[in-house]
Amino acid sequence: MRLSVPLFQKSCPEIEVSSELLTSEDNAPNNLLSHKYDIVISLRELKHPDIVSMPFAREELMLSVPAQDPLAAEKQICLHDHQTRKIAVYSIDGAYERRISPFMNWLRTLPSVTFYTDYFVFQQLLNHKNVLTFTTRLVRQYRNDGGNRVVIPLTDEGISAVYWFSFLRENKKRAAPFIDWQRQNATPLLGLE
Repeated sequence: MRLSVPLFQKSCPEIEVSSELLTSEDNAPNNLLSHKYDIVISLRELKHPDIVSMPFAREELMLSVPAQDPLAAEKQICLHDHQTRKIAVYSIDGAYERRISPFMNWLRTLPSVTFYTDYFVFQQLLNHKNVLTFTTRLVRQYRNDGGNRVVIPLTDEGISAVYWFSFLRENKKRAAPFIDWQRQNATPLLGLE
């Protein structure tokens, strides 16, 4: 989870941290058991007697609309009921996007949806056009889609996920600063607000 390392480093600059993005979670338990990593953040609970896994952050896709758009008055939306609306999607091949791939694949079938992989082009579009887009609970903490926008929860199936923080039981002391940091930030990360 890309957001966690820079936020942790900002809060705890005295602790040296390195990170690696993995394209698959398949080897996550073995990476801990072999001591390759001290901590793994993944979208699944790692079930092994020597591994401790705890919920770390909840992620959820939301719709971001210009404040003057008629949808801005809605409290929640099922996108399946609004298939003709033009939507710009910034797409990166991350773990969360792979997790919600059935929903993303459905979006790709809609002629009203355009996917962007160039963040600069995507950001310019948001700044200069009244376009609908997506954001997530966690992305909202570091990406600004511009002022005068309203974020609306989606009720569609398959758009949320929980990130799990895992470490070896024997390394609890080594993981303690990260555990403490996560507990201090549990409200925005776990969505308890």
